Amino acid sequence: MSLYFTYASNMLRERLLMNNISLAFVTIGKLANYRLRFAEHPKWPAELTWKGAMATIDQSKGDSVWGVVLKINKADLPLLYEQETVNKGFYRRLDPVTITSPGPVPEDLRCFTLQMVDPIFGKKPSPHYLKVILAGARQKCLPDDYQKSLADVEHNGYDGPLPLFDEIMKNVH
Repeated sequence: MSLYFTYASNMLRERLLMNNISLAFVTIGKLANYRLRFAEHPKWPAELTWKGAMATIDQSKGDSVWGVVLKINKADLPLLYEQETVNKGFYRRLDPVTITSPGPVPEDLRCFTLQMVDPIFGKKPSPHYLKVILAGARQKCLPDDYQKSLADVEHNGYDGPLPLFDEIMKNVH
């Protein structure tokens, strides 16, 4: 088993389950000295899955990114890497990163996470993608102020069909 820190659409349990990736929730946690950003990769095809920029993390002293720590079977890592385009070189594994869990006795966990390679910042995500990220943040009870910051992210206004979004959200209760 590996500990995986996710900070975007994979926070929503139904997102990973649709690709039969076995996982177990461990805790929520915070990655210090990084910030959440949205970007595109220079080699992405025009028919992007999410029709807009994707989440990544960027080093930023004093900032932090909240997310979810999951246990994932090592046998399922290739499925995760395929889903997250690691195999195409769009994202890379960062390992290890230290995630601090909240609580009366905070615990530091050594995890891996994923970060976009060669991001082009200044792009906006689709409203669909943001809804999935926010649904995951709510499902996992991330801090209210962090949820508000996610809700305040400006989207690109895309209002066309997005089959992946429909597939994920039909299973969210």
